[in-house]
Amino acid sequence: MKSSDVILPVVAQNSETQGMLADAMLKSIKKSAIFVSVIHNVYNHDLLLEMIKNGELYGYGFEDPKVQLTDFEGNVWAGPELAWCTEDSLRKNAVQWVEAILKAMKSDYSTQ
Repeated sequence: MKSSDVILPVVAQNSETQGMLADAMLKSIKKSAIFVSVIHNVYNHDLLLEMIKNGELYGYGFEDPKVQLTDFEGNVWAGPELAWCTEDSLRKNAVQWVEAILKAMKSDYSTQ
């Protein structure tokens, strides 16, 4: 955390990971770092907003459909949940599912 330029926590969001990134860990992030998150409850969201406001963190990006960019002070980006979900990504995902289903249908499992 102390030497990272970009922090992107990618863990399962469950009771075992809740609060995984303790406040002390967040406070150790260098001032020039950017914290980007697509998960919740793993870290203290309010602390990161405070760190941005106080100039203790360069940037913070997260997903939340209930807020707007103008709701925050400093270098904060808040986007809708599933921001990755574009028309192109959905089409590619559908093609992959169809290909997997067709492959499974063509397989002969009777000899296994």
